[in-house]
Amino acid sequence: MTATTDHGEPQGAGPAWRCLDITAAEAETLTSGWSLVRTADLDVLRLYALRP
Repeated sequence: MTATTDHGEPQGAGPAWRCLDITAAEAETLTSGWSLVRTADLDVLRLYALRP
């Protein structure tokens, strides 16, 4: 399973930018229960790779 969230507002973003950032507690909930969790930051997105 993969999930993505943003972790910062892109430069030059106007008022239409909608923040989808998750809190540390939400990230813990997302990743708990998985045997392997890997993350990668892709510009303003964070990718979560989760293995059962």
